[in-house]
Amino acid sequence: MDETATGSATFFGPVYLGSAVVHFRPPSIDPGVIALVWAIALGSFIYFGLIAIGSSGAFSVVIASVSAAGIWLLVRTRGDSA
Repeated sequence: MDETATGSATFFGPVYLGSAVVHFRPPSIDPGVIALVWAIALGSFIYFGLIAIGSSGAFSVVIASVSAAGIWLLVRTRGDSA
């Protein structure tokens, strides 16, 4: 007798191949955290850019900090909420 017809030949029961598709999505991250990441990344870009063109360290820190604060505020208030 062929045991595959009754399903007793498989240890875990009958195999079902028509399962639903699993959609993987990244975890939800607070918009303030994303704005902070943008601010740090672009602020450091401005800082190293100013250092590269020969500006003083103190001037570069002040300009980069003010720019990072402005970038954070802009991205936080006007960023996409999707």
